Amino acid sequence: SCSSGCGAGGACGTWLFGGRCVACPLGAQRPRTVRGGEQHTLVQTEDGSVWSFGSNSYGQLLLDAPNLGNLNPNPQPALVSPQPYGDPSEPIRGLDVAGNVTLVQGFRPKCPVGNYSVDGRAPCKRCETGSFTATVGTRGLSQTSPDQSTVHPLNFVLGTSTPAATVNVSCSLCPAGSFAGSSNASMCGVCDLGKYSMAGSSLCHACPAGTFSDPAGLLYQNRTTCRLCPAGYSSRAGASACFACAAGNYSAQDGSPTCLSCAKGQYSNMSASSTCYPCAAATYANATSSTFCYRCPGNSTTASLASTGITDCLSLCDPGYYGRAAPGNNPLLSLLDCKPCSAGYFSNSSRQDSDGKGATSCGICIAGTYSLASYSSCRQCANGRYSAAAQSTACAACLTGQSSDVRFTACVDCQRGYFSQNSLCPACPGGSYSTQLRALSCLTCGAGLFSPGAASACTACVP
Repeated sequence: SCSSGCGAGGACGTWLFGGRCVACPLGAQRPRTVRGGEQHTLVQTEDGSVWSFGSNSYGQLLLDAPNLGNLNPNPQPALVSPQPYGDPSEPIRGLDVAGNVTLVQGFRPKCPVGNYSVDGRAPCKRCETGSFTATVGTRGLSQTSPDQSTVHPLNFVLGTSTPAATVNVSCSLCPAGSFAGSSNASMCGVCDLGKYSMAGSSLCHACPAGTFSDPAGLLYQNRTTCRLCPAGYSSRAGASACFACAAGNYSAQDGSPTCLSCAKGQYSNMSASSTCYPCAAATYANATSSTFCYRCPGNSTTASLASTGITDCLSLCDPGYYGRAAPGNNPLLSLLDCKPCSAGYFSNSSRQDSDGKGATSCGICIAGTYSLASYSSCRQCANGRYSAAAQSTACAACLTGQSSDVRFTACVDCQRGYFSQNSLCPACPGGSYSTQLRALSCLTCGAGLFSPGAASACTACVP
């Protein structure tokens, strides 16, 4: 017994040996299996531990020391580390010895990180590039690497092409935005700024010109794809940010690899422009990448928008004249063969930027108006005159006792209670009256009579 004989100074877990208390062999555990060889013995206790003693001349005690390789025996049982024969987390299935040989039946060691096998134990294989495992004893999977097997969303990415065959990996895929460039990986690296990857990547791909990878933070989730530079911006390959197009340049679409120069006749006066603007009428731009347009000298203008030189500056036909538009004129403005409008017509361009010049045709004066040759507008008939038809070259006079109607297209008689004065028909003032149409004057009411004004007769006063 490990406790007997130890009452005087002994302790639990010790026994009396050679007149003194020493530690109980086998860790105070009961033996479960005992196997004896020619010169050595192995014991497996109930807790699964393995102990050995005797000769270690051939390493049969599974101990590196003491007395490995010599004839000196190890008389005391020693605990054998499970390292030489298997996984410490798994029990020993069997134990046997024969001669100077020790046999231990145990489990195969689990695959270390970065490796895998069918059941997670030796023999193990390295995880393929683009995959990893940080777990001991990883069992292999059969899955496709999207990054190495499929066409990328940005299939024009520099240095990538569609592989000839599907690429399968057996460990966990490196998530998009990360990579494993070598086999046996226990973790994946994060793609650098300006690069991206899809899941299962063995390398990160440079973002192509016109795109960039979001630099926010250092997490792989920010490197899963390249974002298109917005219109008005561009980037070089492998960029982490886009650059605004300088004034005088533009990019019209998202994902533009370069900024383009504004053509002659166009301009952009600010950075990050997505378009160039045509020079307005009466202006021109004679160079590419212009940030403004020059104004035509004097009172000249251009036959169209987007003029490219001072030679495009021409004089418009004056108001009251009309002419032929120059080729390519947009909008139409007359610049050639100017002629006066005939009487009964007028010309005055409605474009605010032409000061009334540049008409390509003459308008017709409506009834109630008239014009003479080269008039820029139709004149309204004066009081007491009228024009009954369009295209009138003059207004006719109304008869005595008449006035023009409100549109000056006809004459009307002065009514009773009114009289003719300066081609108008004013009302007779109070105390007077008129009894006839077209009266030339008003009569005064007699004694005892009155009128309120515009009266055709006088009324007797009431006492």
